[in-house]
Amino acid sequence: MQLAFGLFLLLIVVSIWVASAELTEYIFSDENFSKPYFLTYLSASCFSLYLGGFAFKPRWRADLYALLRRNTAKHTAGPEQDPLLVNAGNGNEHEIEHEEESSGAHPEAESQRVSREAAPDMLSMRETVIVALKFVALWFSANYIYNVSLVYTSVASNTILSATSSFFTLIFGALFPGTIDDRFSFPKLVCVLLSIGGVVMVSLSDSERGGDTAAGDGEAVASAMLYGVYLVFLRRQTGSRNIDMMLFLAFFGLFTLLLVWPGLLVVHFAGIEPFEWPSGRTWLFLLTIALIGTVLSELLWLHATLITTPVISTVAVSVSIPVAIIADHVLGMRQSALTWMYFIGTAMLFLSFLVLAALAHNPLVLHQLWARLSSRAPSSTAPTSTLAPTPSSP
Repeated sequence: MQLAFGLFLLLIVVSIWVASAELTEYIFSDENFSKPYFLTYLSASCFSLYLGGFAFKPRWRADLYALLRRNTAKHTAGPEQDPLLVNAGNGNEHEIEHEEESSGAHPEAESQRVSREAAPDMLSMRETVIVALKFVALWFSANYIYNVSLVYTSVASNTILSATSSFFTLIFGALFPGTIDDRFSFPKLVCVLLSIGGVVMVSLSDSERGGDTAAGDGEAVASAMLYGVYLVFLRRQTGSRNIDMMLFLAFFGLFTLLLVWPGLLVVHFAGIEPFEWPSGRTWLFLLTIALIGTVLSELLWLHATLITTPVISTVAVSVSIPVAIIADHVLGMRQSALTWMYFIGTAMLFLSFLVLAALAHNPLVLHQLWARLSSRAPSSTAPTSTLAPTPSSP
């Protein structure tokens, strides 16, 4: 049931991605606002809106209080009285927090203790903040490069090239597995190759558009590689433990807002992206992309990744390819009819997605399916040859 919910989330995310990419391309071309860095910074900073959860989540407030109280005690006490050092041999960070919260100094301490007992494998707030800080540069780089590639490529072509993240996810997942599900296996390799084969078929069906450049193609592939690294190492950081995705994204947005803004000055004075204040209409489009295409979709995507596997999440990008081409048709950006290569490629993409989903649910599903098919196949030998001789036969 959990796997099915994760797949459902991925399908929603794919639809949001395609709509957001089409709107981004419209802003860059028709609105004459080709500012990929500004768009990326705005979108990432909007994650900080999740900080409003502190007003509605007592556990967040209790976690923050415990973290601040522990840090205050650490700086005011001498090294020999550091609560982290004193308790290092007696328990982990959660046990230290339990001791502090049981003192009754905070009215939400009991709520904090109960919530931790209900979710003992949840990353603490301190751990979540550290993970969020680690991934600021990686996430921002991947999304900035992706937005830059939209300046040179169509949405369909960009999506096709982004599907190569399946390769990078498989490679990095095999080298640095976060859990046993991320380890290399031959069926996973076959599924990824099938997905890439579908990518090639669909890309050939989209060959009548000639707006792609080598720079745009390279940027799309580089973005796909960073996405693969991002997913694998996020899974590796959390392992089998759970992470509060909303809390993670909230601090991620805060760190982006505070740390990445100097890049606006760099791209402005370097002449890469001169700063320009958007019009009211453009602001509406930009906020739509930021709030729905980035903030909401990223939360759903990361949650689906932790429910399923990184490989399934990146292969889901491949499923968005036919959706993107259909969107191009609906919006009048593609005039030619769909070819047989498109339909074959689409079938290959969906097949690889479904098989990977089945493998995540049951790693032996292919062996079991083959055994069933073999048992139903007609035998080429005589019927009596399949019967074992009885010991008592004369």
